[in-house]
Amino acid sequence: MSETPVTVSDDDGLSITERRTQRRTVLAVTGEIDVATGTRLRNRLAESLNDPDTDQVVVDLREVSMMSSTGIAVLVDAHWQADQQGKSLGVVVGDNRAVAHPLRITGVDQVLNLRSTPES
Repeated sequence: MSETPVTVSDDDGLSITERRTQRRTVLAVTGEIDVATGTRLRNRLAESLNDPDTDQVVVDLREVSMMSSTGIAVLVDAHWQADQQGKSLGVVVGDNRAVAHPLRITGVDQVLNLRSTPES
């Protein structure tokens, strides 16, 4: 059973749309992940991972136009939090070079559970 998507937008250029299906939450992110928006994404990921009704969180970054080192740190922190709670965190990059390139050059792509689609 899926719920109606909930979109949280702000004037800072970041939009996060949440979709839930059974024990899985998908957060689709659009815009820029940088020092101005990173805290909001970090908090949203933490909320989803702390939800007792969620076993798996997928963050879909295919529509992200820029990701700074702050974005990378947010993903690494969320990965650590998921591990500590025995939950799964998937990161969808698809063919988005704006996300895949920073993850690859920092080696973080070897740590995160990267996916091409939210369903994979």
